[in-house]
Formats: sequence, C-alpha cells, structure tokens
Amino acid sequence: MCAPGVDQTERSPQRWSIHVPELKQELQLSLAPGWEEKYTFSEAFVNKKWQFGAFEKLLRRTYVATKRSDEDEKRCDRVEDVLSQLVSSSTPETKPLAPIERLPAELLNIILDDPDLDKKDKVALGYCSTTTWMFVKTHILADCKRNLISWAGQSLICTGTWLSDLPASIIELSPDYVEEQKDWDARRYRRGTGARYGPCPARMWNYRTSAESVDVEGMDVEEEWMSALETWASLCGEEVGPKVLEANLRQALRYDSGLRNEGSTSFVLRNLTAREKVLLEVSYPDEKRKAAKVVVKGRPDVSLDAGLLTKICWGKSIIRERGHAKGSWAGHRFEIVDVDMPEDEKNFVDVTKDFVKHVDHVLMQDLSKQESHGMESRA
Repeated sequence: MCAPGVDQTERSPQRWSIHVPELKQELQLSLAPGWEEKYTFSEAFVNKKWQFGAFEKLLRRTYVATKRSDEDEKRCDRVEDVLSQLVSSSTPETKPLAPIERLPAELLNIILDDPDLDKKDKVALGYCSTTTWMFVKTHILADCKRNLISWAGQSLICTGTWLSDLPASIIELSPDYVEEQKDWDARRYRRGTGARYGPCPARMWNYRTSAESVDVEGMDVEEEWMSALETWASLCGEEVGPKVLEANLRQALRYDSGLRNEGSTSFVLRNLTAREKVLLEVSYPDEKRKAAKVVVKGRPDVSLDAGLLTKICWGKSIIRERGHAKGSWAGHRFEIVDVDMPEDEKNFVDVTKDFVKHVDHVLMQDLSKQESHGMESRA
C-alpha cells in the first residue's frame, strides 16, 4: 500500500489523448484491448479506432463552395415540398402545428443536445416538418463547426498519462512549467520538511490541459451526418426525395476543396516547426469516391493518421527499448497543402523516406511482439 500523497498514476493503464493547447481542444483515444497493449503502441494504436481525421483537421482550407448543378438548385428549392410529404395532410395550408412544433425553441435544443440520441435519431426528428428541419440543420452546422476547427499551424501533441516531462515546443507555451519543475526537483531531493508528493509537473500540465479542453470527434463529422441522413431516408422509401434534403444540407455546409471533390490527389504534409515535409496521396477504394484514404506517397499501407500519431506521441513506456514512446515531432506545428502550392523562401526538406522508415520500425516491432505472444498462447 502506498503512502498518502504518493502518485499512483502508473497503477492504471496509460491513456492517450491528442491535445491542441492553443485551441483548447482534446481528442481522447480509446484503450487498446489486453493488458500489455494498454501501455505501448500496438497494432490497435494504428487501426481504425485510432484514426483522428488528420487530413481534414490539418488541411489549409480555401473555403471555396462546391459549384452546384442546376438540378441541385431545383432540389434546394423543393425542400419544403419534400418535407411536407413526410407528414400526411389533406390541407397542409391550414393544418395546425404538431405538438413537437409547438415546443419552445429552448426545449427543442435540449432534445437535440441529448447525448443518448445518435445522429440518425436527430435526422429523423428533422424529417418531421420544415420547423424541426430548421432546428436540426442548425444543430448539425454547430456540431460540424465545433469539430472541424482547423488544426493547421497549431501545436499538436499526443500525450500519455504516464508522461514525466514535456517537449521543448510545449514548454514554450507553458511559461510556468519551468519554475514548477525547478520547485519539484528541489523538493523531491531535499531531505526534511517540504517534500513534494503527488504527480509531477508534466502530469499536472496534462490534467489541467484535459480539464480546460473541449473534447472533439476524430472522424469526419460532416460525412457522419450525411450518412445518417441517407440511412434514415432509405427506410422511408424513394418517394421521400432524400437528395433534396442532402443538397440543402450540403449547401449549408459549403463543402470545400478537401477529400469530397474531384480535385488534386497529391498533397504535402508540412512540419512548420522542423521545416520538413512528407509527400501524401489520396486514394479512393470505391468507385463513388466517398471513402477516401490518405497515405504516404508510394506506400498505400502507411496511412497519414498512423504515421503522424507515432511521431507526435509523448509519454512513457514500461518497455525501455521502445524509443517511439517519445516522438520527435511532438508539439510541432503542421499543415497539409496541395502539392502544387509554392513554398516560401525557406524550402522544406523532404523526409518521406525517413518518415516511412520510422513507421515501419514502430509497426514491425509491435507486430513481431504480438506474433510471439500468439505463438506462446497457442503453445
């Protein structure tokens, strides 16, 4: 049993979170299954559950609205007509408001903010009438704005709860940390009164940053809402005209020139702090170009999310030889731009090969470890 005041953080599984300190945003990553995988970067660290939408968050957006066709214009004009089809009425002009439409706006917003309602439930509410669609669309726009604030040019770090220090780039943003660390070291090694217990300054920084940050979602929120709209509409039948509402929502979202358009498939990840760059390419596994995947150029098996996570992590590993518990890019600033965008007077160094080599080293170590454990369990 530990003495009172002793830090017991390492008695619990290490948790990882991506922090954007300057924006006060946090993205919590899920724990990997199993005991040993909870402490190191394993295959579970880079599977689908650990994606965080790096491309959408780091892309330098142009905010150019997608050009709509004449048919899309007509669909947007027919939104009210389509919604009226969902509520049967012989005289829609004189039909009184439904009970849910008579609810105060504040109460409707409380319903939409209910965490127990998933996106499909909220879209279903929007299908009830033009009134409810107005509230649901406003809720969708607010949700997308909250989760799609650009991280381009912002300091980015993925911290583990076991961390014992901070990288220099993060210390620059935390002027009080240096004095706190000096005080911690002095009290820690001084005999007699004044000994300091509890978490070290780095862990306290992590706790405070998490408490002050807003938790955001990792995946493409706009596409999740679109998927919810399409899923619910398919249950109602083709006569509902889901394309009309989809066009109306896309118009409100003002789709930009990211993965959703037919534009460039070649991009560059720029490390603005180290003045380095990694070449990227966008592949579309399906013919409809909906499920886009961003990978390192020439290496379709190395995703942007997986590679970047192994470079911006900063924690503590119980397996000492695993140097990738502290990534060399932790706390750095990044942006993703089109490959044709000109560079400034100080060019970026192409480190694509080194980036791939690092990711291969990390993943191969973890896969070899998992295979050896699998052989031992079968034996």
